[in-house]
Amino acid sequence: MPENIEQTPEITAQTSKPNTLSLALILLVLILLGVSGFLAYQNMQLQKQLAMVPVETQATAASPTPTTDPTANWKTYTNSALGISFKYPNIGTITNTYSQPKSGQPTFIVSNKPYFDPTKLPSCESGTKQTCLIAGKNWNQTSDVETITLADKNESSFFVAVTNSDGGTSVLHVVQTKNPMIEIVFSVDGAGLEETFQQILSTFKFTCKPRPACLDATPRCMIPETADMCPQTTPQTYTCPANGWVDCMPVLDAARQVACSKEAMVWYKANCSNFQGAAL
Repeated sequence: MPENIEQTPEITAQTSKPNTLSLALILLVLILLGVSGFLAYQNMQLQKQLAMVPVETQATAASPTPTTDPTANWKTYTNSALGISFKYPNIGTITNTYSQPKSGQPTFIVSNKPYFDPTKLPSCESGTKQTCLIAGKNWNQTSDVETITLADKNESSFFVAVTNSDGGTSVLHVVQTKNPMIEIVFSVDGAGLEETFQQILSTFKFTCKPRPACLDATPRCMIPETADMCPQTTPQTYTCPANGWVDCMPVLDAARQVACSKEAMVWYKANCSNFQGAAL
């Protein structure tokens, strides 16, 4: 009997230890699973956020704001007599003479005979109802008559108010060039018309090459004109014409300009017995 009593506690102790260990292991596994799941979720959210950054950058780089030329599909105006060209939209007919405008009718004039003289126009501030110079700041100008750059040249720009033939008033932007003398008139009393005129002026070109200083200021684009066409100012030696006549038919090169000068004619008459005159 005493031997049986001593063995019973040993069996009970051996049975309870594995149960406690199993519960602890199960609890630890559950905790690890929970932590792993939480970390996996956090990692997934972080990957989503990181994945969005390069997509936005790539979209910005691949889609730059397009810069279009508003004059790309415009017509081209060319005037070989005046030696100019520019582009313009479909806004009516370009004329070379001024006529009193009508309300709502566009005005676009290109002429070598200026109609407006800003030095003689009365100021609109005087209250006159006639054609007058709009004084002060107008659109992008800061003075009554302002110097602007047109095809790399300094030219004049001003605004005038004119009375329409059917009542009301129109505002005209006038640009005048000096050499050659050209007047460009454009009505700007409508939404966006001044901006349109500035775009037209940005395409303006002088198509005639600069004339030699010795020649007059009247533009001629029919024949090439170079500095050797200018009369020589140094003393010249003349030769009597073989047949008595001096060939002065146009177009004259530098040598024939000298031979046909007034000084040469005087010399021929005084020194050439066979001199008959100039063949024109």
